[in-house]
Amino acid sequence: MKKAMCLLLLILLFSFNLVPEAFAVNLSGVITPYYSYTNTTKTDLYISSSGLATATGNVVGYQDKTTKVNMYLYLQRYEGSNWVDIDSWSKSDESYRLTLSSTSYVSKGYTYRVKAYYYVYSGTDYESIIRYSNNVSY
Repeated sequence: MKKAMCLLLLILLFSFNLVPEAFAVNLSGVITPYYSYTNTTKTDLYISSSGLATATGNVVGYQDKTTKVNMYLYLQRYEGSNWVDIDSWSKSDESYRLTLSSTSYVSKGYTYRVKAYYYVYSGTDYESIIRYSNNVSY
């Protein structure tokens, strides 16, 4: 009965276009979003022993479809119960791939992450993707 209700709910969501992304199941059984213009994204954070944080974003589209990529990276610190932006960078290129790597010194005693916004274009049409790095305590 539960399976039938879930299936009915999914059918309704798809029929009313309430699901913003398509999904695919890879060979290992992991469900991942499927994008039309974006092949891969990678968002990383590394903090050295001296407190130098390196935020990196990488996006690769499709050479025959993707025409432009915009990227916005936000270095965030966890304070209390909120993630607070402490630095940000952006980059854009009329290409199907883009990498941005920037640095900032951080304070000890906090947990940090990078929040990335990727806007991947095909002509005037685009898709937006939000990704997070791993959390790093310093």
